Amino acid sequence: MGRFGLLYLNGGMWNGERLISQDWIEFSSAPAPATVGRGGQYGGQFWLVPEGREDVPKDAYSTNGNRGQYTVIVPSHDLVIVRRGLDYGRQGFSNWDLTREVLKAIH
Repeated sequence: MGRFGLLYLNGGMWNGERLISQDWIEFSSAPAPATVGRGGQYGGQFWLVPEGREDVPKDAYSTNGNRGQYTVIVPSHDLVIVRRGLDYGRQGFSNWDLTREVLKAIH
């Protein structure tokens, strides 16, 4: 999951080789047109920071896996956060709260 995040953080490049187009990276990290004005929290197969949330950089985007697994990419901080959680039921876990706290801890 960390390598996957690094691939996106590095604009689709891995060891000097392009594996994913820059256009796809931009598509993935931009709000889908249908979500603009409705929270704007979904891009091309990635979750985005919800509109109005000010405690997390706007350029962050995230995969949300089954039962609390996340890969969060934060380009403005050259950061990838991986959480390999195991949440059951509806208690949930906020990847954006985690991102906020990690950023506080490293700055």
